[in-house]
Amino acid sequence: MPVAYRDLDQGVHAGGIPGSRALARVNRSSLCRARVRLGEEVLETVFRQLAGPLAVPETPGAWRRGLRLLALDGTQFDVPDSAGDGDTFAGPSTGGTPFGFPQVRAAVLAEIGTHAILDAGLGGYRDGERRLAYPLASSTDPGDLVIADRGFWSVEFVHAFTTSGAHLLARLQSNHLGTTQAELPDSSRLPLMRPGRDARLRAVREGRVLPKETTYRVITLTKNDKVVRLGTSLLDTEQYPADELVALYRQRWEIELAFDEIKNHLGPGGPLRSRTPEAVRQELWVLLAVHQAVRRFAHDAAASGPVLECRPTLLPPLRPDRPAQRPVPARHLQAHVGQRLEEGHPGSAVPSAAAPARPGLAPSDQEADAVADPENPERPQQGRTGAMGTQPDHQAAQTPGRRQTRARAQPP
Repeated sequence: MPVAYRDLDQGVHAGGIPGSRALARVNRSSLCRARVRLGEEVLETVFRQLAGPLAVPETPGAWRRGLRLLALDGTQFDVPDSAGDGDTFAGPSTGGTPFGFPQVRAAVLAEIGTHAILDAGLGGYRDGERRLAYPLASSTDPGDLVIADRGFWSVEFVHAFTTSGAHLLARLQSNHLGTTQAELPDSSRLPLMRPGRDARLRAVREGRVLPKETTYRVITLTKNDKVVRLGTSLLDTEQYPADELVALYRQRWEIELAFDEIKNHLGPGGPLRSRTPEAVRQELWVLLAVHQAVRRFAHDAAASGPVLECRPTLLPPLRPDRPAQRPVPARHLQAHVGQRLEEGHPGSAVPSAAAPARPGLAPSDQEADAVADPENPERPQQGRTGAMGTQPDHQAAQTPGRRQTRARAQPP
C-alpha cells in the first residue's frame, strides 16, 4: 500500500483537503490500521447505496423499444501474491503448479447507456461467472433487457432473470440449442429446454423451484463463415425483429469500456494494492463506489448541457498519471533471477549505481540529453540520442498542440 499512502500524503500536504493540518500528523501505519477497523462491509454498503441505473428517457443509447439496455459480464482483478490472497482467491495453474497472480473474479451488471453499475458479485478464481451472476437478477426490473455473452445461458439463468420481469439476450453455446418446437417468419425458431438432473438437485438443495420446461427464441446469423446463435426471451418477431436484436447484442461491449474505466482510470492499471483478502474486497468495493459516483456526475453534467450524439466519457483520473507498474510475484521472480545468475546470463548483471536507469526507457535511450526549446530557453525539451546525435523529440513537442486542437473542436 505504499503508493496509495504516498499519494494521500502528497494530497494532504498540498493543502487541498479541509483539516489537512491535522491529517498531516497521521502516519501510514495508522491509516492501515484504520482500514482494518473499518472492514469491508461498510464499503460494500456504500457501494450498494450508490448503485443503480442512471438513464432517463432522454439518455441516448440507453433504451430500445421501451426496454432499458443492461449488460452482464465477468472480469478478473489481479491481486498481490501474498499467502492470504493466494489461499483465498487462488489463480491460474498448470499441472497443479500456480503461475501468475491470484485473481478475484467479479460478475457485474451495468447500464449500457451510462456505464452505471447496478450490482456486482465478488468471488475467487475458481468461482464460476454464472454462479456469481444469479444473485444479480434481484437488481433487475420489468422492462430491462439484460445482454450477456456466451457461457451464462441455462435454465437456471433464464428462470432467475425472467422471474423479476426482465428479458434476456445472450449468445448460446452449441449444447444449449434445445428442441425446436416452431419456425418463425423471420427465420428464427422457438426451441424448448428442460433442466438437467444436476440443476434439479441443486435447486432442491437451495430451496428453489425450476420450471419443467422453458420456451425461448433462437436467432441464427453467420459472421465470417462462422455460425453464431443468440437466445432471447423476446418471442414477438414483429415487436422485436431479429435484425434489431443482433444489432443490440453488439452493444454488450459497452461493459468492457466500464471495466477499463474501473481498472485503468480509477484503479492501479495492474494488480490491486491490498495484501489481505478482506482488504482486497474492501478496495474493490471502493473502486466500484467511486466509479458509480463519477458516472452519476458525468451523466448529470451531460444531461444539463446540449444534446450530443455520443455518451459521456469518464472524467480524467482522480490521481496523478504515472506509468502502470505490474510487479512480478515474488516466488516467480526469485526463481527466475536465480536461474539466470546460475547460467551466467549477461542480462542478469546489475546496472551500475553511477548511472541510474530511467523507468520506461530502453538502455540505448538512457543517455538522452536535454535539448533547449528555442521558444522557451528556460524549459529544456526532452531529446533522443541516435546515430545523428541528440535529436529533439518532435512528436512529444507536437502533442500539446494536437490536444488543444481536439479541445477546440465543436460538434456540428
